[in-house]
Amino acid sequence: MAYNRTTLNSQDRIQVPRILWQHPSLLGVVDEPNKLMVSWQDIENYDFNRIDKGVPYGLIRLEDGKILGCLSFFSRVRDTTWACLAIPEDILRLVFPIEYPVYHKTKNPWLVSIDRVFADIAMAVYRRMPFTLATLGSDVPMFFSMEDTYQELREGPDLLIPESLFQQQGVEPCGLRSPEGLWWTGGKK
Repeated sequence: MAYNRTTLNSQDRIQVPRILWQHPSLLGVVDEPNKLMVSWQDIENYDFNRIDKGVPYGLIRLEDGKILGCLSFFSRVRDTTWACLAIPEDILRLVFPIEYPVYHKTKNPWLVSIDRVFADIAMAVYRRMPFTLATLGSDVPMFFSMEDTYQELREGPDLLIPESLFQQQGVEPCGLRSPEGLWWTGGKK
Protein backbone atom coordinates (compact mmCIF):
# COMPACT_ATOMS: atom_id res chain seq x y z
CA MET A 1 0.00 0.00 0.00
CA ALA A 2 1.68 3.18 -1.18
CA TYR A 3 1.61 6.43 0.75
CA ASN A 4 3.28 9.68 -0.15
CA ARG A 5 6.23 9.88 2.22
CA THR A 6 5.52 13.51 3.06
CA THR A 7 1.90 12.84 4.08
CA LEU A 8 2.57 9.76 6.22
CA ASN A 9 3.54 11.22 9.59
CA SER A 10 4.94 9.23 12.53
CA GLN A 11 1.49 8.71 14.06
CA ASP A 12 0.21 7.34 10.73
CA ARG A 13 3.16 4.92 10.61
CA ILE A 14 1.81 3.45 13.84
CA GLN A 15 -1.84 3.48 12.73
CA VAL A 16 -1.40 1.76 9.36
CA PRO A 17 0.00 -1.52 10.76
CA ARG A 18 -2.44 -1.39 13.69
CA ILE A 19 -5.36 -1.18 11.22
CA LEU A 20 -3.80 -3.87 9.02
CA TRP A 21 -3.31 -6.34 11.89
CA GLN A 22 -6.92 -5.85 13.08
CA HIS A 23 -8.20 -7.64 9.98
CA PRO A 24 -9.99 -10.91 10.87
CA SER A 25 -7.76 -12.91 8.49
CA LEU A 26 -4.69 -11.93 10.52
CA LEU A 27 -4.23 -13.80 13.78
CA GLY A 28 -2.20 -12.26 16.58
CA VAL A 29 1.07 -10.41 16.46
CA VAL A 30 4.51 -11.09 17.95
CA ASP A 31 7.99 -9.52 17.82
CA GLU A 32 9.86 -12.61 16.67
CA PRO A 33 8.87 -15.49 14.37
CA ASN A 34 9.86 -18.08 16.99
CA LYS A 35 7.10 -16.69 19.26
CA LEU A 36 4.35 -17.47 16.74
CA MET A 37 1.55 -19.40 18.47
CA VAL A 38 3.40 -19.12 21.80
CA SER A 39 2.89 -15.60 23.16
CA TRP A 40 0.37 -13.54 21.23
CA GLN A 41 0.06 -9.86 21.95
CA ASP A 42 -3.19 -7.95 21.83
CA ILE A 43 -3.28 -5.70 18.75
CA GLU A 44 -4.66 -2.77 20.74
CA ASN A 45 -1.78 -2.91 23.20
CA TYR A 46 1.01 -3.87 20.79
CA ASP A 47 3.60 -1.12 20.39
CA PHE A 48 3.86 -0.63 16.62
CA ASN A 49 6.31 2.22 17.27
CA ARG A 50 9.09 -0.22 18.16
CA ILE A 51 10.81 -0.07 14.78
CA ASP A 52 14.18 -0.79 16.42
CA LYS A 53 12.84 -4.18 17.59
CA GLY A 54 12.10 -5.33 14.04
CA VAL A 55 8.85 -6.07 12.28
CA PRO A 56 5.63 -7.60 13.61
CA TYR A 57 5.01 -11.24 12.75
CA GLY A 58 1.73 -13.08 12.84
CA LEU A 59 -0.41 -15.63 11.07
CA ILE A 60 -2.75 -15.25 8.13
CA ARG A 61 -5.76 -17.47 7.51
CA LEU A 62 -6.40 -18.16 3.83
CA GLU A 63 -9.80 -18.85 2.27
CA ASP A 64 -9.31 -22.61 2.43
CA GLY A 65 -8.48 -22.43 6.15
CA LYS A 66 -4.72 -22.88 5.75
CA ILE A 67 -2.78 -20.77 8.24
CA LEU A 68 0.64 -19.40 7.31
CA GLY A 69 3.17 -17.12 8.95
CA CYS A 70 3.41 -13.55 7.70
CA LEU A 71 4.96 -10.21 8.57
CA SER A 72 4.48 -6.52 7.92
CA PHE A 73 6.99 -3.77 7.34
CA PHE A 74 7.55 -0.39 5.71
CA SER A 75 9.72 0.11 2.65
CA ARG A 76 10.67 3.36 0.96
CA VAL A 77 11.08 3.75 -2.80
CA ARG A 78 11.83 7.31 -3.89
CA ASP A 79 9.12 9.55 -2.35
CA THR A 80 6.77 6.66 -1.64
CA THR A 81 6.46 4.75 1.62
CA TRP A 82 5.05 1.26 1.14
CA ALA A 83 3.20 -0.49 3.96
CA CYS A 84 3.82 -4.14 3.15
CA LEU A 85 2.27 -7.41 4.24
CA ALA A 86 4.19 -10.49 3.16
CA ILE A 87 4.23 -14.26 3.40
CA PRO A 88 7.88 -15.34 3.17
CA GLU A 89 8.62 -17.62 0.23
CA ASP A 90 10.08 -20.26 2.56
CA ILE A 91 6.68 -20.52 4.27
CA LEU A 92 4.80 -20.66 0.96
CA ARG A 93 7.12 -23.48 -0.15
CA LEU A 94 6.10 -25.55 2.90
CA VAL A 95 2.42 -25.40 1.92
CA PHE A 96 2.28 -24.96 -1.86
CA PRO A 97 4.21 -26.31 -4.83
CA ILE A 98 6.06 -23.29 -6.25
CA GLU A 99 6.91 -22.81 -9.90
CA TYR A 100 9.20 -19.90 -10.79
CA PRO A 101 8.77 -17.04 -11.28
CA VAL A 102 6.72 -17.15 -8.09
CA TYR A 103 4.20 -14.47 -9.03
CA HIS A 104 2.94 -16.24 -12.14
CA LYS A 105 -0.68 -17.29 -11.55
CA THR A 106 -0.80 -19.75 -14.43
CA LYS A 107 2.07 -21.69 -12.88
CA ASN A 108 0.92 -21.08 -9.29
CA PRO A 109 -2.90 -21.02 -9.33
CA TRP A 110 -3.06 -20.99 -5.51
CA LEU A 111 -1.95 -17.32 -5.70
CA VAL A 112 -5.48 -16.32 -6.73
CA SER A 113 -6.80 -17.27 -3.29
CA ILE A 114 -3.96 -15.47 -1.50
CA ASP A 115 -4.55 -12.35 -3.62
CA ARG A 116 -8.23 -12.28 -2.63
CA VAL A 117 -7.29 -12.29 1.07
CA PHE A 118 -4.58 -9.65 0.57
CA ALA A 119 -6.95 -7.47 -1.51
CA ASP A 120 -9.60 -7.72 1.23
CA ILE A 121 -7.03 -6.66 3.84
CA ALA A 122 -5.89 -3.73 1.69
CA MET A 123 -9.49 -2.61 1.16
CA ALA A 124 -10.07 -2.67 4.93
CA VAL A 125 -6.96 -0.53 5.46
CA TYR A 126 -8.07 1.86 2.67
CA ARG A 127 -11.41 2.48 4.44
CA ARG A 128 -9.58 3.94 7.43
CA MET A 129 -6.22 5.13 6.02
CA PRO A 130 -6.61 5.73 2.27
CA PHE A 131 -3.51 5.00 0.25
CA THR A 132 -2.49 6.27 -3.16
CA LEU A 133 -2.21 2.80 -4.72
CA ALA A 134 -1.68 -0.80 -3.65
CA THR A 135 -0.13 -3.72 -5.48
CA LEU A 136 -0.26 -7.47 -5.06
CA GLY A 137 2.72 -9.60 -5.95
CA SER A 138 6.18 -10.76 -5.12
CA ASP A 139 8.69 -8.03 -4.16
CA VAL A 140 6.36 -5.42 -5.64
CA PRO A 141 7.77 -2.29 -3.94
CA MET A 142 11.21 -3.12 -5.29
CA PHE A 143 10.01 -2.87 -8.88
CA PHE A 144 7.23 -0.28 -8.91
CA SER A 145 7.38 3.41 -8.44
CA MET A 146 4.33 5.61 -8.50
CA GLU A 147 5.45 7.14 -11.80
CA ASP A 148 5.84 3.73 -13.46
CA THR A 149 2.50 2.50 -12.19
CA TYR A 150 0.50 5.55 -13.27
CA GLN A 151 1.46 4.76 -16.85
CA GLU A 152 0.30 1.16 -16.51
CA LEU A 153 -3.11 1.54 -14.84
CA ARG A 154 -4.84 -0.58 -17.46
CA GLU A 155 -2.04 -3.15 -17.78
CA GLY A 156 -1.45 -4.02 -14.13
CA PRO A 157 -3.74 -6.93 -13.25
CA ASP A 158 -2.96 -6.80 -9.56
CA LEU A 159 -3.39 -3.18 -8.54
CA LEU A 160 -5.79 -1.59 -6.06
CA ILE A 161 -6.47 1.88 -7.39
CA PRO A 162 -8.64 4.67 -6.00
CA GLU A 163 -11.20 5.82 -8.57
CA SER A 164 -9.82 9.35 -8.30
CA LEU A 165 -6.46 8.15 -9.65
CA PHE A 166 -8.14 6.69 -12.73
CA GLN A 167 -9.94 10.00 -13.21
CA GLN A 168 -6.77 12.01 -12.68
CA GLN A 169 -4.97 9.94 -15.31
CA GLY A 170 -7.91 9.95 -17.73
CA VAL A 171 -8.14 6.15 -17.72
CA GLU A 172 -11.39 4.18 -17.68
CA PRO A 173 -11.60 2.17 -14.41
CA CYS A 174 -11.48 -1.60 -14.73
CA GLY A 175 -11.78 -4.61 -12.45
CA LEU A 176 -13.84 -4.97 -9.30
CA ARG A 177 -15.01 -1.82 -7.46
CA SER A 178 -15.36 -1.64 -3.68
CA PRO A 179 -18.09 0.54 -2.13
CA GLU A 180 -15.38 3.10 -1.23
CA GLY A 181 -14.39 3.52 -4.88
CA LEU A 182 -11.23 1.39 -4.75
CA TRP A 183 -10.77 -0.70 -7.90
CA TRP A 184 -8.97 -4.05 -7.86
CA THR A 185 -7.82 -4.42 -11.45
CA GLY A 186 -7.37 -8.18 -11.04
CA GLY A 187 -10.62 -8.71 -9.13
CA LYS A 188 -13.38 -10.93 -10.40
CA LYS A 189 -16.95 -11.15 -9.17
